[in-house]
Amino acid sequence: MHGECIKFKRALAMSPMPKFCDECNERVEKKPASVLLPDCTISITHWLRPAALDRLLKSIEQYLPGVAVEMEDTRGNLSAGRNRLYSRIKTPHLIMMEEDFVVLPHTAKGIQEARS
Repeated sequence: MHGECIKFKRALAMSPMPKFCDECNERVEKKPASVLLPDCTISITHWLRPAALDRLLKSIEQYLPGVAVEMEDTRGNLSAGRNRLYSRIKTPHLIMMEEDFVVLPHTAKGIQEARS
């Protein structure tokens, strides 16, 4: 495993969401598919705000447990980061977020109702 993978894995060890190494983009952990949103992926772009990213991941786990999550460190280039991220999405539906978002109970309910 790439050295940065190990460091990244330790940094987010408490978060149950899928994790990727910023250096080699290797998946560190895989989460089972969501029963609530099996055909959706939440895409998260982030850069230099690990506390905000952790808060978002915890809120997703609390209110949308098991939903597929893909993350991309934009390294300051949001458009390129989004392009890299979207190239990995395999589900027909996408929920686009950034690290400063937070999922709340009414947010989760609205997403589920929109999918109905």
